[in-house]
Amino acid sequence: MSNKLIYSLEDYLPLYIIENGESKLIKNGFINQIATIETNLEEKIIDTLKNEIISDTNDSEDSGCPDWVNEKIKLGAFGENIILKFLNMLGCKVKQISIENSSAGFDIEAEIFGKKAYYEVKTTTNSDLKFHITYNELSVSNKYQDIYNIFIVYVDRTVKKIDGYIINNPIKMLNINFEALTEIYETATAEIMPSSFIIKIKEKSFNGVDFFDLTKFGNFTSD
Repeated sequence: MSNKLIYSLEDYLPLYIIENGESKLIKNGFINQIATIETNLEEKIIDTLKNEIISDTNDSEDSGCPDWVNEKIKLGAFGENIILKFLNMLGCKVKQISIENSSAGFDIEAEIFGKKAYYEVKTTTNSDLKFHITYNELSVSNKYQDIYNIFIVYVDRTVKKIDGYIINNPIKMLNINFEALTEIYETATAEIMPSSFIIKIKEKSFNGVDFFDLTKFGNFTSD
C-alpha cells in the first residue's frame, strides 16, 4: 500500500497566447495538490504484468505482441525453470526472485548449507553464447562479487540438447572495470549513461567455467 498524490493538471500547465506572431506567457504554471489517496494499484499492475509475461496466453494471435517477443519471453522462462530444477536437484533451497522483483538484478536466490548464491539466468539458442546484460545486473554483480553468478543456458534445438555454463563473479572473471564501463558521458546538453551491454565470451575463457549437461531438465517436444 502506498500514498498517491493527485494534482490539478490545469493549474500545473503554463498558459501562453500568440500575439503578433510571438508566443507570450500570461500565467505561470504551479503545482496544486488536491488530494492524497492510499492505493495498491501499482502493486496490482506489476502483478498483472508478471502474470502476462509468464502466461501461455501470449501464444494467442490476438495478443498484439510480436512473435519474437513472445519467443524471447518463453525462452527466458524455460531457462529459469531448468535452473530451478537443477538447483533443487543439488539440494539447494531456491527462490525465484524474478517473479517478485524484476529489478533485483538476478533471477534466482539459492541457499545450501547456510550459504547464499544469486543466479542471473541467460538463455540463448545461439551457439556463440552472446547475451545481454543491463547496468543494474552489472551493478548488483559488482556489489555481491563471489556470490553472484551468471548461468548461461544454451538450448540446441537441432540435437535436442541443453548445456549450462556458470560464470562465478563475472566482474572478476570477465575483467570488467565497472566504474569505467558505466561512466556518465556529458555533452553541453545531456548526460548519457550506458544501460545495456552485449557480452560474448571468448572460447578460450570457457576453460575455467563450470559446465553442466541440463538436457534432462528440459522437456523437448516435437515441432
